[in-house]
Amino acid sequence: MEKDLLDYLLISEDILLHSDSYASTLGALSSLDWKPDIYEQRILEELNRIDQTIAVLASNTSKDSFNHHAHMSRVRKTTLYPEDTFNGRQTYLDRLSQEMVSAQANWYDTYNTYSPSELSILGEEGSSRSFHYSDDGLVINLDQVKDLPAFELKCLAAFYGFPGLQSFIPHPEDSLKSFLNLPAYTLGWAGYILDEVGTRDLGNKLDYLYFARLQSSMALADLKLHSDQWSIDEAVKYITENTPYTSHRITLMLGQVQQNPGYYASALGGKLKFSELKSRCLAEGKSCQADFNQQIIDQGPIPFEVLESLIF
Repeated sequence: MEKDLLDYLLISEDILLHSDSYASTLGALSSLDWKPDIYEQRILEELNRIDQTIAVLASNTSKDSFNHHAHMSRVRKTTLYPEDTFNGRQTYLDRLSQEMVSAQANWYDTYNTYSPSELSILGEEGSSRSFHYSDDGLVINLDQVKDLPAFELKCLAAFYGFPGLQSFIPHPEDSLKSFLNLPAYTLGWAGYILDEVGTRDLGNKLDYLYFARLQSSMALADLKLHSDQWSIDEAVKYITENTPYTSHRITLMLGQVQQNPGYYASALGGKLKFSELKSRCLAEGKSCQADFNQQIIDQGPIPFEVLESLIF
């Protein structure tokens, strides 16, 4: 495996350092051989799936008469936000911390064995980013409380904490895995497992779909902005109309999209790839719940071709 990782590192690092090709960058960040047009097709299919599911769950009449934009606007106006005070912001951080504890209790059966999440949560102000995850913890921009809707708390806990990103235990320095930069694997897994949690958390299904809609929309914007098909204003308009998030929060996230070409698109590609692997696992009659999940966490992050050879 280390030889396979070295081969991949040599190729991907050269691309990320020297290539101006967006398609090559996508390949290096994902380990997938999808061209940008395949990404766009798959992302649009995922957006359509999410929108149809939202329409079925949120509509009181037939989904044919469901007004998606009006629904998102209504959710944005009626959801709860933290108080615009120091105590209000601190209460938000405390609630998110509690949701992280609850996620470990609720979704413990995701794996066979796991280490409890010890993610530190920090607030910051005066920053140009929204949420920033690293080995040091999760840093959240608290400038505008309207950027922090209550419906998102459970999603953030599962995505950044357990069973999402915090499931990956840092690899020892004697493995080349510690040098890999594969958002398709790590963020892709977090997005994939969030969908799994969302189908089980029966009373909050829409909340997870709103979060998935935001991540998928950012992936589409990633493609459109870096192929000069959209301006920033067009991206903000599209995502504001199709999600219940504020334009300020969306603008901050799009700043991150601009600074990190291919990051969001490759992450969504990874999410869809994990869904493919799960379908293949089921088709081959394997154990595809905790055993399957455990292999992905224990082995990763690694290129998907290597993962497939290990699982299948």
